[in-house]
Amino acid sequence: MSFNLTMQEMKILSALKTQEMYGYQILKEIKSKILLGSLYNSLKAMERKGFVKSYWGDETGQGGRRKYYKITALGSDVFESTRNELIPLFGLNFS
Repeated sequence: MSFNLTMQEMKILSALKTQEMYGYQILKEIKSKILLGSLYNSLKAMERKGFVKSYWGDETGQGGRRKYYKITALGSDVFESTRNELIPLFGLNFS
């Protein structure tokens, strides 16, 4: 099963494997120098592919509601499959 995930998508899915997160949390977790807009474009694309799901949080404070993302079963399978292909090819490992 090969879905040709980008490195950015791999990093995002890796972060979401541990917990559901909102966009800025994901940026902090992956410690990557990407623009917030680029992150959200990747998240939207992965949602269309069925790799992640999103939902709105219940926050009512000054910052407004946050959109949270979680990895789906398909996303987890694709992540593991891609990770297993990358390890022997490039020595790359995503936790």
